[in-house]
Amino acid sequence: MQATKKENQLWQAFREHNDKVFAKRSAEFESQKAEKDTLNSEQQKQFDEIKSQLSENGSEAEIKKLISQLSEIDFLPAVKKQAQKFITELQQKLVELEQLANAARFDALKVALKDGSMIPAEFISKTDVDLSSEQLILRLELLSDKVNDESTTPERMAEQVAMLDDKLQGQNVDFDCYLSAYLSNTPSAELQSERLLKLL
Repeated sequence: MQATKKENQLWQAFREHNDKVFAKRSAEFESQKAEKDTLNSEQQKQFDEIKSQLSENGSEAEIKKLISQLSEIDFLPAVKKQAQKFITELQQKLVELEQLANAARFDALKVALKDGSMIPAEFISKTDVDLSSEQLILRLELLSDKVNDESTTPERMAEQVAMLDDKLQGQNVDFDCYLSAYLSNTPSAELQSERLLKLL
């Protein structure tokens, strides 16, 4: 009888101890959950505030600023997914703005070439090149994959080989680079506007 009573007391003590441990764990879990919920709520508010800063016709600088702000925050998973989706949308918007700006640049150049007016300053650079105007326009034709006339085939092949060599040596061989070099180093009277317009 005495042993049973002792066993019951031990069992009660054990259960009380376990109940306290579980209660403490449960309280800690609830406290952590409450903290996480509060942080989640704060981050959601922060994200919504940043997102609301984007105007309908947001500029490139504005979009880049928002991307930077969002990238600096260590969002919890619930908000992180929204933030990443929004950053992807912003990056797509940047690409579209860049394409629009590029199209506007080339439109202005086309007008200048057609009218024989001054070439827009952004296409003029002080880069010295060891290539003639003819070599430069040939390279532009090669890069745009438009052939002017078959009689220039040997020269065209020579330029193609030279461009490949330049590329292997790490030199810049892109369209914009050669276009700027051509416009900058060819006197206005010698510009082959019609030939160039076919490439733009």
